[in-house]
Amino acid sequence: MNEILPLGFSEFSALRQENAVYVDKTQLLYDLASPKCKVFLSRPRRFGKTLLLSTLETLFRDGIDLFKGLWIEKHWNDTTYNVVRLDFSEIREFSDIDEFKRKLFGVIYSGFVNYGFEYKPDPILDFFIQLSNWLVKQPNFSLVLLIDEYDAPLTRWLHDVDKFEAVRSLLDEFFGRLKRHENCFRFVFITGITRYKHTTIFSGFNNLTDITMKPEYGALLGYTEPEIKKYFPLHLKKAANYHGVTEEKLLNDLAIFYDGFSFDRHGRTHVFCPWSVLNFFSDKEFEFANYWYQSGGQPTVLMQYLLKHKLESPVDFGQMQVVPLRDLISSRKLDSMSIEVLLQQTGYLSIKNVDSECNVTLGYPNKEVAVSLAQLYFDLFSDQAPITTYGTPTNRDLMLGGDFVTVVRNFNKLLLSLDYHRFLISNEASCRSCFQLLISLSCLTPRIEVHNAFGRSDLEIDVEKTRWVFEIKYAKTTNQVKPKLNEAILQLDEKRYGQGFHDLHVRKVALVFDGSKRQFVAWKEMDTQYYNDLQPN
Repeated sequence: MNEILPLGFSEFSALRQENAVYVDKTQLLYDLASPKCKVFLSRPRRFGKTLLLSTLETLFRDGIDLFKGLWIEKHWNDTTYNVVRLDFSEIREFSDIDEFKRKLFGVIYSGFVNYGFEYKPDPILDFFIQLSNWLVKQPNFSLVLLIDEYDAPLTRWLHDVDKFEAVRSLLDEFFGRLKRHENCFRFVFITGITRYKHTTIFSGFNNLTDITMKPEYGALLGYTEPEIKKYFPLHLKKAANYHGVTEEKLLNDLAIFYDGFSFDRHGRTHVFCPWSVLNFFSDKEFEFANYWYQSGGQPTVLMQYLLKHKLESPVDFGQMQVVPLRDLISSRKLDSMSIEVLLQQTGYLSIKNVDSECNVTLGYPNKEVAVSLAQLYFDLFSDQAPITTYGTPTNRDLMLGGDFVTVVRNFNKLLLSLDYHRFLISNEASCRSCFQLLISLSCLTPRIEVHNAFGRSDLEIDVEKTRWVFEIKYAKTTNQVKPKLNEAILQLDEKRYGQGFHDLHVRKVALVFDGSKRQFVAWKEMDTQYYNDLQPN
């Protein structure tokens, strides 16, 4: 078995020459690339879009020489082609439209010049006209065109409608020229993160197939659990031995952190984030870290969107979101793109369920993403960097040891940095959402509104073999704190939250937030000491 991890390989030829692990997706590539067609695929960052394009480039340009031992070796019978590969991420940074135009022409020229395209400055025959004149002379089905991150330059101006439209207009002219001469293309493949409506690739290209949410391509990018078992058995065994657990337990933990991404419109197929899995296996201590966010988890498209739009309801943090399926599968205008759709396209939300009415339930795919979005929320609503205890295992260890008072004091320190006007805590729902956010920042996975036969608890958290069950109350004034605490204690007792878990040590906690002080000020763990001073030290 190959042991070299494909981490950092974006070129298929280099990966194969180094004999690195390659998860064989070539049967899907065969189904995708055998017909003469034009294809679009949207996926979040760090899912291997560039490697996919490189694999297609190698297949069409060089044939099957580098595909020995892979499924497609015995099935691919096509000839080779002139392959034009363009990477629009190279032109994402520019100061004005003139600079963008120069960079765009440069990228396009460098892709086509290898096959005879020549450009000569001319006041009448501009760049696109000369490209069009060259394309019309090409034989039918003689070119393969691969475009990576078509949306990168659009994203650069997502917060500025005028500049966005200027960039879109130039891209539209380019794609329009391609459409006029589409008979010369044997295969066209375009990737991106978002789907912007009124971009010519969607409205102009004839018969463009968007495979983004097609069930048959749900596992085209990302790793399935069987693939991890098949292609990474040595790494799986080493990681399990390091942590002193079985391989089954290790794989289950990997799933909790890095699995759960679903790009299937039925929500049946789910995959692991390949970047996170590879980083985990390459780490000497096999740490379950937040690799996705650490490598740039604030995608440019999302951050640029938030320059103009704001997260209207921070109280909804952690809540399942329901959107019509049509909103996810269609391209959207800039002004009508919802934050839920954008979060799904960028990987922060994933398909959990699709009902008979074609309504899609969206939620966090895994623990890594939940922590990532908690980080994003905190960054957007706070005015300072996190304190040292934030985002580390410290709070988890404190809860494991039973020292919840220190945990709440740490939370109160964080609350001081949140923008009061933007993250308004004015009732129990917003209080619970705030508590959930702070828990998520501590790399713990809270569950909200857990049902039993008598009611539903506000929030529950498992820390190894201990289950913490919380009933959270909001006191508008300090005078209301003690009555609210008593109310929470009574509710924990009467509703029997946390009962029935014989294999877990259950700790039930009543917790009160004082709106006038904007702090958690009182708590009581059932059958333990009562605390009434949880102000930060």
